[in-house]
Amino acid sequence: MTFSDLCRLIHPFLKGICKSKEVLFDLLILNSITSENEGLREEIAHMSAKQKRNLCNGVYSISKVAEKIYPFLDMSDLIEVLKTQIQGYALDDFVSTFGCYDGNVTKENFAEEVSNLLRKIILDNSALFRSAQLEGTATLRSELFQEDAGICPTCARPLDMDSSKENAIVAIGVDGSSPCGVTKSIGLCRKCAEKCRNGSLGKDLAKIKKSFEEKNNLRKQTGSIEINEKLMAAIDCLLRQRNDTKVKLSMKSLKISQKIDKKGDFALYAKIKMNVSSYFSTLYDTFGELDGEDKRSYEFLSASIKIAFLKAEKVSDNREAIFNCLVNQVSRAASCEQSIAEIIVSYFVQSCEVFHEISK
Repeated sequence: MTFSDLCRLIHPFLKGICKSKEVLFDLLILNSITSENEGLREEIAHMSAKQKRNLCNGVYSISKVAEKIYPFLDMSDLIEVLKTQIQGYALDDFVSTFGCYDGNVTKENFAEEVSNLLRKIILDNSALFRSAQLEGTATLRSELFQEDAGICPTCARPLDMDSSKENAIVAIGVDGSSPCGVTKSIGLCRKCAEKCRNGSLGKDLAKIKKSFEEKNNLRKQTGSIEINEKLMAAIDCLLRQRNDTKVKLSMKSLKISQKIDKKGDFALYAKIKMNVSSYFSTLYDTFGELDGEDKRSYEFLSASIKIAFLKAEKVSDNREAIFNCLVNQVSRAASCEQSIAEIIVSYFVQSCEVFHEISK
């Protein structure tokens, strides 16, 4: 029985006691890519998001236990965890399920029997546990890599995302424990991570992490100010471009999800949703304060966007292609960056001038 087989068997009963929200789906996938688990990967692909989340929680529950006992394989703590946390109906289901696999499992001995099974699995997968649990998943390490521009904050050595390299980045908890999410972890080189684990690093990782967060917040605030300035400059440029365009504007308020299929065009939906949530109120307030000639200029701008959309729609029914076409036109007209033009077009998607309601 492999680790993936166990996860598939056990996850419904462990999901209730799993408190962590960190998803280790890549850990599961790594385990499933074996000749004896060919069907599991396909099965996972057809799971709903909720089923995948429950399965990941099961994987995480088991791997957290493995993390605590690796590499000593002292099973006594695990036995106590199983005895104290799996009780009542969960215990009945647990024993019933494992009983189909091993007739020797009972309510009295299930903790010992399961721990023996986990011991074998851990031995077979110790390298994987070490990589994913003691050094962090690839996703976590990638996020931590960007915090200090790929430099180890304790020794200034350049880090590498390739885990086989000597200077590979290792995720470690700011308290010196195993990594647990981006906010409570930091990326170090392998040597510094080892020093941290044995207590000889002599650095306050929590303080270093806090400095990263402060820098990141400042960078976000500065970036937001810069974007708003560029956005206002682009809007001002567009409002100055008067024409005699006339078209009936849309007045029906629709959600973005009513215009863009979240499943079929998820990347486009996510981009527009993010732009709208970040900048719609700013643009709405800006346009709402216009009066006189400026207000008429806004109406001309809305009509121009609507006309451009209708023309693009005749050429293609691909929403992403239409969006990109409008972005390019706005970018040229306002002499602004693509990212600024995307914010402006996203505003008009929300304000109903771009895209029709999806057919039921």
